[in-house]
Amino acid sequence: MGATVMVKLNMAFPILFLRFFLCYESIFTNRKTSFVQVVLFGTGALTVILATVTPYFLNDITYTWWESVILAPLEYTEARRYSVFKLAPIFVITAVFLFYAHKSKNLDFKNRNIQLLLITIIGVLFSFAKGGRINGHYLIQLHPMLLILVGVVVNNLITVHKPKIPAYLAVIGLLIPAESYLEYVNVINNKIEKGTIFNGEGFSTSQFILENQLETKNVLFFEYHIGYWNLGTLPPTTASTHPSNICRDELFTFFKNPRKKSIEELKFIMEELQPKTIVIRTGKRIFDKKEVEENQYIDDYLAKHYA
Repeated sequence: MGATVMVKLNMAFPILFLRFFLCYESIFTNRKTSFVQVVLFGTGALTVILATVTPYFLNDITYTWWESVILAPLEYTEARRYSVFKLAPIFVITAVFLFYAHKSKNLDFKNRNIQLLLITIIGVLFSFAKGGRINGHYLIQLHPMLLILVGVVVNNLITVHKPKIPAYLAVIGLLIPAESYLEYVNVINNKIEKGTIFNGEGFSTSQFILENQLETKNVLFFEYHIGYWNLGTLPPTTASTHPSNICRDELFTFFKNPRKKSIEELKFIMEELQPKTIVIRTGKRIFDKKEVEENQYIDDYLAKHYA
């Protein structure tokens, strides 16, 4: 649980909701949930969190941990909230499904396992609402629990109605994860052709730079920024570790960036540090479409100074 929170801070909400549920269960119900179990549940999570704090504490920089792990993510979510209409679909879909499952009695809401899944789902959705944004990959936090409930409902419907399922539906079911099959093929082909299972532009771009003896120390990745790690080099500035962070000037204060505005950071990188090698994706906007000034500047600068 502690590792989950350290990976995604918003997962503290479903874990907290679960703990409240276990406390309620221990105190107000006849279920065999002892208070010791509740304490152990929390202690396990806190142990991992404290383990991540320890190196900072020993080096007398605990506040750096607080700023980077707690304050910066909170500032990020508050500064870039989605509109209610953009947040609404996943809440509506989940609510409609649960309402149907309840009315049709295809989910036993008195079952403890179902209750634990529901509490976790509510906690994840609450974290989305509190954070004010849902990127596509955030949904991986919700789907595992939700799909279990969907599976239970579908199984109960099949058990009751015993529908005749055409054979072609089974074939379609096998084809649903087709993208995963293709990725396995790509990994195997990459191993055969290049001797490594690491495939994709993030790795091939770095390999191209090495094979063509391009500059690797003063390099800037506007795409495939895993390349810094592959080349064993550092990004030009802390803000450019992830290219989109250049435009997140609300975070600059947390790593004591001397530039206060994103356009200042971009100009410093391009005009003062002058990267010798820059990686972009042809035909793709470098920054988010909302970053009009930054996009205009970098497009003009690259057209003028880079081939």
